[in-house]
Amino acid sequence: MKTKNNLFTYIISMGLPAIILTGVLLFVENYPFGNNNFTLWDMDYQYLDFFQWLKRVFNGEANIAYSFGKSLGDNTIGLWSFYLSSPFNLLLFFFKDIQLFIVVLAIIKIALAGLTCCIYLRKRFENLSGVWAVLLSVSYSMMTYSIKQITNIMWLDGVVFLPLVMLGVYRVITENKKVFLYIITVVAVISNWYTAYMICLLSVFYFVYEVMQFNNQGLKPILIKFKNYCLTMILSVLTTMFFFIPMVMQLLNGKGIEHDKFFRFQFRCNIWDIVKALFPINANVDNSNILILFCGSLTLVGTILYFVTKNIGIRQKICVGVLLLVLIVSDVFYPTEKIWNGFRKVASYYSRSAFVICFFMVLLAATYFNTRRKIKNFKVVAVICTILVVGELFYNTNIYISSFSIKNTKEYNSYVSNARRQINEIKNYDNSTFYRVEQTGSRVTKPKNTFGAFNEGMAYGYMPLASYSSTFNNSIMKLYSKCGYSECKRVIIYKEPILVSDSLLGIKYLLSKKAPLGYKKVKSIEKYNKKSVYENPYALGLGYLTHKDVYKDIVAENSFEYQNRLLSGVVGKQVNVFKKVKSRKISKNGKITWVMNSPKCSNVLYGYLTRRYENKVDLYVDGKLRTDYGQWNSYKTVQISQDKRGQKHTVAMKGKIFTTSGIRGMFYYLDMEEFRRVIKLLKKNNFFPDIMKDGYVEGDYNAGKKGQLLLTIPYDKGWSIKCNGKKAEVKVAQGIFTVINVDKGKNHIVMEYHTPGFKAGIIVSVMALLCFILWQVKTNKRTYNVDPANLKC
Repeated sequence: MKTKNNLFTYIISMGLPAIILTGVLLFVENYPFGNNNFTLWDMDYQYLDFFQWLKRVFNGEANIAYSFGKSLGDNTIGLWSFYLSSPFNLLLFFFKDIQLFIVVLAIIKIALAGLTCCIYLRKRFENLSGVWAVLLSVSYSMMTYSIKQITNIMWLDGVVFLPLVMLGVYRVITENKKVFLYIITVVAVISNWYTAYMICLLSVFYFVYEVMQFNNQGLKPILIKFKNYCLTMILSVLTTMFFFIPMVMQLLNGKGIEHDKFFRFQFRCNIWDIVKALFPINANVDNSNILILFCGSLTLVGTILYFVTKNIGIRQKICVGVLLLVLIVSDVFYPTEKIWNGFRKVASYYSRSAFVICFFMVLLAATYFNTRRKIKNFKVVAVICTILVVGELFYNTNIYISSFSIKNTKEYNSYVSNARRQINEIKNYDNSTFYRVEQTGSRVTKPKNTFGAFNEGMAYGYMPLASYSSTFNNSIMKLYSKCGYSECKRVIIYKEPILVSDSLLGIKYLLSKKAPLGYKKVKSIEKYNKKSVYENPYALGLGYLTHKDVYKDIVAENSFEYQNRLLSGVVGKQVNVFKKVKSRKISKNGKITWVMNSPKCSNVLYGYLTRRYENKVDLYVDGKLRTDYGQWNSYKTVQISQDKRGQKHTVAMKGKIFTTSGIRGMFYYLDMEEFRRVIKLLKKNNFFPDIMKDGYVEGDYNAGKKGQLLLTIPYDKGWSIKCNGKKAEVKVAQGIFTVINVDKGKNHIVMEYHTPGFKAGIIVSVMALLCFILWQVKTNKRTYNVDPANLKC
């Protein structure tokens, strides 16, 4: 009978969250019940395209370890492990509609969170009523954190697995059974290492909590339990090294090495904000500094009553109160918050570890209800509580979902279909093995030409420069910044072409609503998503013969001079394709204007302004709005004109200018005659591979003389390169470009990518697994089981 009751309880705990969430989606006409969807913020900017890429991986069209669609080419193990490694994502194999998949995935994860929490509560509190177990589990699964993080859907795996990891810790303490904790921790880390890290931190607090629950336990049994717990956790994490080591090595190339002031002794919010965070009235869907701790009024009431009831000792209340206080304070105090976030700077989506606090509150509420085994008119109370909890959770979920369920599903599907069609037409028009494609706008580009979806290369199968993820390549970031595309440190942005850098990097085709200067329209390809295709006649191949001067460090006063010196290093002689234009600065009525005349020769006039991020300003070119120029993600260099008549042009900064200190205008024109001569020289020694796919390049290169071949593939230790059957000597130019020596005549080049750290990770994982198995086999059969009589509650 008890087994049947548990099964029924589990079904309800899983079904109720699914019904509530589905009901809300139906109520707000969210897809598939309407045209709205909740693909907001990074879900829209990043994850939709990542899922499109993962679908291509499943279809055999892309490589999970390396992608030429991620900027100039990059390791994708870090990206996969951070965003996409959840076993639940295997369901994508059965979906063609990405947005429908995300909706189904959200429902499944939130439903499973209710199930896993209920399993934990029923196993941990054998006398806890099934009603309280279900209501607390549903409250946990539908806490504000879960609903808000639907837009960061990979983090919901932590909500699912946290109760099971805590159950594993409990079984180590009470039964000396370690296998369950070992297995579930391995699964949690692989599913999402980021939230698993937070779960592992919480498990330390939880171990302390559980040890306090037992009487008559000497120090020795506690130390043995602690040893077993620690060894199990350590071995489980080591078992994931086949996955973890490659990921860490890749992260160290980018965001993982960001530095910030660790000892910033400030709090993210005040006491009143913490109090508000406990209630549904705190509905706020933006990335504010507030906590998100609401997990149902029943949980809150149960937590309060835990500290009021006489059935729990004062000493235990004090100790548990301190633990709860430490958890809350550590989430809002900057130094400790950074610890929760893996010693990394958080730029958005604050209170990422709030789910561990909510679980701890559910634990305290369950502890209280477990002590109240007799309640008058229990059935009436249970019905009332069920109605209130379900109604409250529906209300809270509706507030959040309706707030960010604003995107248009039909528009997205139409955009995706058109984007694929346009890329396929480019491939039919040009069947070369190598060329890069970029665009000046995307489906999420804002009205003032800021931001965008910068991962469409991965999604639709072309090679771009732009990329946006937490696993960016720092060397690519530095190059694109030096070339003047943008000064943004977190997103590789492409908005307007810079003909010199575009050509050196092999950007041959550009999708744009407006005709870019220096490009020629491809009339035979249709316009899709209001974007036509333009061709860069100066684009180079994947590689070209370079001079040894390319290894020299470049110190330049601005982006135009950097490109001059980079080009000079490649050809081995000084060239100045960019030439300075005189300008006049006028400050008047809160506006700063630069006036200049274009040269009377074949040219493209460019410019950018310095020190603009302190100001909230728009940029105007010849009186027309070009872009919002004061955002953290604003691009830098703009095209001004291509006239040969020496006409007057203006570039103006308008808006809230808080400081004019250091604001300078940099204006240069590209001398097209000089540029064409240099490009003609470089095109004589171009390398176009015969085969080029993710993680593999092969082809013959005919060199006119012995020298160095510069490849615009970012240097990576994972590349194994052979030239004429022998291992090639690989050098790095400008901190990014891969350079190999070539002989005069035919050179057969083969490049294969092997994920760095994978072999070492496999060895560590196998050793950890064997150690755990041997430990289990040789473990002394004598265990320190806990007598139920020793339980305090």
